[in-house]
Amino acid sequence: YLQNIIRRRYSMTSKTAFTPGLVPLVLAIGTATIFCATLQNRKSKKTIQKSSSSTKAHAKTPKNASAKTLKNSSDNSEASKENIRIILQRFRKASLLVDGKVESVGEEIGDLATTSAPSDTCGLLVYISFAKSATKEKAIQAAKTILNLPLLTQGAWGDGTNTKGFLDITADCKPQLLLVPQANLISKVKSQGKSIQYHGQIEKEKGMDLYNHFVDCVRALVLEHQYGVQNKSLPEWTKQLLSKKKSNVDTSTPPGEMFQDHSLYSEWDEHGIPIKAASGDDLSKSALKKLKKQYESQKKKHEKYLKSSSNLVTTDKKDWSLLDQSVCTVLAGTFGARQALSISSDMGPFCHVVSL
Repeated sequence: YLQNIIRRRYSMTSKTAFTPGLVPLVLAIGTATIFCATLQNRKSKKTIQKSSSSTKAHAKTPKNASAKTLKNSSDNSEASKENIRIILQRFRKASLLVDGKVESVGEEIGDLATTSAPSDTCGLLVYISFAKSATKEKAIQAAKTILNLPLLTQGAWGDGTNTKGFLDITADCKPQLLLVPQANLISKVKSQGKSIQYHGQIEKEKGMDLYNHFVDCVRALVLEHQYGVQNKSLPEWTKQLLSKKKSNVDTSTPPGEMFQDHSLYSEWDEHGIPIKAASGDDLSKSALKKLKKQYESQKKKHEKYLKSSSNLVTTDKKDWSLLDQSVCTVLAGTFGARQALSISSDMGPFCHVVSL
């Protein structure tokens, strides 16, 4: 058998004879040849098995995904959920009904068919709507977004004038900013337009809180820009308003009022401690324990504040009279009130939709 293997390996004829002295050599070469062939076969089988195992594992991954993978997928889905929808519209002059009174800003435009010279004013109309998942952090982000987007121009559309952000263009002219709450932007069209669903809208009370916070953030950012140009120090209350981190509760705040945030909670106990999240779910035992601990701490601080002689000193309050009306104008509509609006513009196409 070994002789035949060696003959085939080295192209020998069947008549080739092996002398007795070559028998050990024949055995050695034949054994080595068989050993190498066996190793090669085993290696091929392992490669096939590995490839088959990898294919099966890949096929099973969607069904047998780990809890961590599913959690990450869920988190990514939550992150991609729309919290706020905004429509931005450029204008030259606008009138808005605010608390029963018509407020007008901007200037009249001339013939739309002709290209006018750069204007001394321009405006940005902001429609904003909040979904159930919206937060105060997202409201701050929305305020920064509308003030930084390069949408405004002094010239008419097509005259080559560069667009700038609201804060940047204050160096060239006096821009106007109109903020209008528009709840129905959060909606879903069904049945090929035959019906509209508004299930994703935030509750009215929570929406009002977020809208007012958004308006305050916009004004605070404008004031921050104004003070930066004037090299003035920004008031501390403005810094706290724009801070994403939760500031320490002032000692003058009663402990029962420190958790009255409708964007975070939806139900409280008799002491004012939250028992349900904004989504309506019950808070966990650990969360309740942490809130009670904060409540007790604030209770002691507040009692000390009431006994202290320094309680006559009032804390800083929001003072929007600090805004320089000669630099820009910020006009906000009233949440839940009737919105009447008229605008004129020579800067189209002038609509932009933003989702955050």
